[in-house]
Amino acid sequence: MKIKLICTVWIAAMLSTATFAKQSEPSSTIIEIINSGQHKINGYKYLCMENQGNQYDLENKFNAFFESIGFTILTEDEEEELPESERIYVLYGTYFHKAVPDALNNTTLTLRNKDGKIIFSSTRESACFISVKNCVRKGSDKIIEEIRALNYSFDPSIVAKSTKNKNYDDGVNTESFDK
Repeated sequence: MKIKLICTVWIAAMLSTATFAKQSEPSSTIIEIINSGQHKINGYKYLCMENQGNQYDLENKFNAFFESIGFTILTEDEEEELPESERIYVLYGTYFHKAVPDALNNTTLTLRNKDGKIIFSSTRESACFISVKNCVRKGSDKIIEEIRALNYSFDPSIVAKSTKNKNYDDGVNTESFDK
């Protein structure tokens, strides 16, 4: 919510600046502002979640969510069959849940590219006083809402930039953020 508000205020400020400064192409400024806010996750279209046999069914929950926002879910065998040109668009997911009865518990989701670089990582705490299963659900729901707020839309140019330039950094924080 904070990010959307800040971006909206910033865009409005840039619009008024462009109008008063009588820049010749204010629309190109707006496009640059909008594009610079894209998250690196938008550069990927496949997800290969590590099969960890989690008793809380996190793998299926995360896979169903990512599929609902437009990712293609791959098994490890399907990922190996992809042409090399498509493998640059694969995210590899791992998840972890640390459960301690009657305490705060952590649920973590980490997405890495084919080179092992972290593209997205989030750890969410939830109080666990009644059931660990409920605690896992709350933590994973918080992570899903965080990803949903990124407004995923596949854009191959994001990964293309980073593959051509190994030192490329789009300035987007890949660590989790607080709401």
